[in-house]
Amino acid sequence: MPSFRVGSVGDPRLRVFAELPGRGAGATIVVEGEIAVVRALASEHPVRTLLITPSCRARMEASIPEEVVVLEAEAALVREVVGFDFHRGCLAAVDRPLPASPAELRERVEAWPAGPRCVVVAEGLAAPANLGAVIRNARAFGADHVLHGGGADPWSRRAIRAAMGLGFSLPVVGCEDLAGAVVAVREALGA
Repeated sequence: MPSFRVGSVGDPRLRVFAELPGRGAGATIVVEGEIAVVRALASEHPVRTLLITPSCRARMEASIPEEVVVLEAEAALVREVVGFDFHRGCLAAVDRPLPASPAELRERVEAWPAGPRCVVVAEGLAAPANLGAVIRNARAFGADHVLHGGGADPWSRRAIRAAMGLGFSLPVVGCEDLAGAVVAVREALGA
């Protein structure tokens, strides 16, 4: 795996992690904390870069795929880069999942094996922590998908933390047309 020791906050490879509290809904999401990062690494979501302390890297080494770029830095430098008192040991830059159209969602559902299915619909939840809790509970109860439309971003730092990174092991699908997506899923399931 490409691995680099970082010693300066001015290193351009750290740009994706800088000013973390103010990050918007760009093409890259930032995942923080060992539990959520390990779940992201084990998922189909493309993890591009890790920013990790040496002690956290020692614990996670076996979980890091070969293709992921690893930037190792001391905890004090990580705190300086992110701009707040960060103690979670690692951050990951992950490609943001794209919203699905009703037709794309219907194709996914039609590919599921036969049997009962559980799809959770979260419409207009404003608080990221609440959406994260819905994702965490959906995963705990064996849901097959979470569909969301409007409201909080399920890929915000707060939502990912509240979900404990479980959105990486449960399909969380943003739908621009949530009502159409629900109809498509019902039709695909024969309901």
